[in-house]
Amino acid sequence: IGSMLGVTSPDRLVTPGGARAGDVLMLTKGLAIEGTALLAQERAAELIPLVGEDMVRRASRLLHDPGISVVADCQAATTVSGVTALHDPTEGGLATAIREIATPAGLGASVNGDRIPMLPESVAICEALGLDPLGLLASGSLLLAATPEFAADVRVAIGASGIPVSEIGVLTEDRAFTISRNGVLEPLPDFAVDEIARLNAASRE
Repeated sequence: IGSMLGVTSPDRLVTPGGARAGDVLMLTKGLAIEGTALLAQERAAELIPLVGEDMVRRASRLLHDPGISVVADCQAATTVSGVTALHDPTEGGLATAIREIATPAGLGASVNGDRIPMLPESVAICEALGLDPLGLLASGSLLLAATPEFAADVRVAIGASGIPVSEIGVLTEDRAFTISRNGVLEPLPDFAVDEIARLNAASRE
């Protein structure tokens, strides 16, 4: 176990509760990078007959390319004004991370599921194992909130650094969490445990 401390100036400090209603939610790279890679490495024998050896090999490499660091993502995002909150989705996936970025500010979120960047490896492996990628270990992507007037600047700054970024929703005053997919609006799933933990528990039963 380790801890890292840093020093910054007050005007550059981005706190978890800094987001505001109307802020735009963005996600870099793709969903569930670490979870996909770990499943490919730990369950290769089970997955190869289901999705093919090439898919498992590609998924396993995600741990190193693009990798799970979001340092470059954060550095690019904060080169311009407008970022109000930053969060690295980990255990519990994107759905949990959205709650973790909204709840400290007393907000909810409206998510456009059709705009969430999904890696083909994640889609294939989650479908094969019956998992929801929204609740899968998501290290490797950065979730951030930006004010509407500066959202385009933030998106351009991240993209200019070579990092893909997508606008996936907005923060709302009503404290509700919803997601629209294929024109259907429904509650954003809430995961008591990460999908990998659920899968591992089911395998032991």
